[in-house]
Amino acid sequence: MNRLQYGPLAMMEMAANELHSSDSSASGQGAASNFGQQLTAERANHRLFIPAGYERNYAYPLLVYLHDAGQDASQLHRVMPQISLQNYAGCAFTSPCQNGNRRAWQQNDSIVYSALDALSKVVSNAQTRLNINDKKIFLIGAGLGGSMAIRLAFLYHERIAGVISINGELPNSGPWLSRLRVARHIPVLLAHYRKSRHFSEQRLCENLILLHSAGFSVTMRQYPCDDSGCDQVYRDANRWVMESVTSV
Repeated sequence: MNRLQYGPLAMMEMAANELHSSDSSASGQGAASNFGQQLTAERANHRLFIPAGYERNYAYPLLVYLHDAGQDASQLHRVMPQISLQNYAGCAFTSPCQNGNRRAWQQNDSIVYSALDALSKVVSNAQTRLNINDKKIFLIGAGLGGSMAIRLAFLYHERIAGVISINGELPNSGPWLSRLRVARHIPVLLAHYRKSRHFSEQRLCENLILLHSAGFSVTMRQYPCDDSGCDQVYRDANRWVMESVTSV
């Protein structure tokens, strides 16, 4: 397997083998076996991306991806190659909300705190397996995942170096609002699809006014496309994160 394949194609193989080994050792041990089954179910909703040419002695920035409605954590392996095969480690987790076969990020408080717990676990899992720069953890989300990324970034502000919302508007209620002042050190990139039917330009302007009034450093990019999106947004996300990573 060459290095290019190692990045996008083998990112979960190592984790799956480790998990299988740990679950096997726990079997037949009563409560420990039940814990192993719960852990397996939990990890099934997590994904890990290992950068191509992974160097153990280099502390990688970590991108945590939150999927859009109707998707799940496996979307990470489609998104990361569009951002960069080599620059970052990546991880993702699936929304706990399910409506039929569609996953979506409901924006109520109980789901937010459930997602906050999952975020802590998936970051810890990545740090256990890979060399991660603890001060370079970024959240990136699409659609409703972008809205949730903003919520989580402000609630988890001590650990987050920046947040990218791709065509996801700021939520207008919930506990994240009380963190606007304490989280204003977090850089924000808002990427907006001009022809979107779900996120209007008027709402985008309201978002910008709120963030600027709270003292945030905000970068805004607009793209001449509809809700289906475009590839340029991920190239711009890569540049924005790299500017933050290399500025220190």
